[in-house]
Amino acid sequence: MGRRQRHSPLRRTTRIYTTKEHPVTAAPTYITGIRTVSIPVNNQDLALNFYIETLGFTLLADNLTTNVRRWIELAPRRGQRPVTLEPAASELTRGAIGIRFTADDAEAVYSRS
Repeated sequence: MGRRQRHSPLRRTTRIYTTKEHPVTAAPTYITGIRTVSIPVNNQDLALNFYIETLGFTLLADNLTTNVRRWIELAPRRGQRPVTLEPAASELTRGAIGIRFTADDAEAVYSRS
């Protein structure tokens, strides 16, 4: 019997297209940024305490709105994008909400919880 020949793995090449070959077309946008990210919570008081005491967020606003709902706005630091803690609507089915925060020492923050 002869020697088995080893096959090299398939080589994949990535084709990079230029804008001339695939022009990018998009509708004009008037959105210039993101103002807030809303986080649905079951208990606004517990969530507010967690975000301030454990994560070190700064409270920017805690007011009743005209429809007798509570508007809570926090930010990790002044000048950063704020988050709002809104009552979770039990009648709504939502997918996962992906919000990722950054920290200089995530383990230290985790140990505080």
